[in-house]
Amino acid sequence: MPPTTRAPRRLPSWTWWLALAACVAGVVLVYAALVWSSAGQVLEYQVFRAVEERYGDTVPDVASQVVRILPLGLAVGMALASLGALAVARWRRRGLLALLVLAGSNLTTQLLKAALPRPEHADGVPWSGGNSLPSG
Repeated sequence: MPPTTRAPRRLPSWTWWLALAACVAGVVLVYAALVWSSAGQVLEYQVFRAVEERYGDTVPDVASQVVRILPLGLAVGMALASLGALAVARWRRRGLLALLVLAGSNLTTQLLKAALPRPEHADGVPWSGGNSLPSG
C-alpha cells in the first residue's frame, strides 16, 4: 500500500489580511510609544547611555569598526548563504525567499526611518543621531 500524502491545508485569505493588519498595528504602536512620546525617547536615550557606559570605554575603536562593517558583513553572509542555497535545486525557492526577506526588511527599515519624523521634545534628550526608529 503506497503512503498517502496530503497537500498542506491552505489558510483562508482573511487570515493573511488579519496578520498584515496586526503587523501594521504593531509598527504604529511601537512608533507612537517609543518615538513620538517623550517617555519613549527618554527610555531610548537611557538604554543607549547604559550600553555606552558599559561597553564604551572597553573597546571603543573595535566597537565602532564592528558597527560600521556589520551591515556589509551581514549582507555578504546572507548573499553567500542564499547563493549556496540556490546552487542546490531543492533549496532554490528557500534561498530566494531568504534573500527577499533580508532585502525587504532592510529596505523597509530604511524607508520608514527616512519617511517617519522624530519629533524633538523638551525632555532634555540630546539627540543628534537622526531617527534611530527602534531596531534601526
